[in-house]
Amino acid sequence: MEQKLSLSSSTIIECTLFALIHQIHHGIIKTTSGLTFLPFSGALWFILMFLVSWMFASLRARSGSIFVAILAHIIFNLTMNTTIFLFLW
Repeated sequence: MEQKLSLSSSTIIECTLFALIHQIHHGIIKTTSGLTFLPFSGALWFILMFLVSWMFASLRARSGSIFVAILAHIIFNLTMNTTIFLFLW
């Protein structure tokens, strides 16, 4: 995307897509009547995921490698899942 758009424009698009796809975790739920959007939870989750994605993009830009961002994503997911499961357990 960066070949056709500026770095900031392509980063905003990437972060927006990342945040939108993560609405499945919070914000969009399946009910007996179909899919339901939870506006407050969805908006909050969108903002948080957009910011996390911006951090990943920043790491990639600073390091010059996608692998640093992938490692950060793995660490983020492991930390979040461990915290959630320890809380539920």
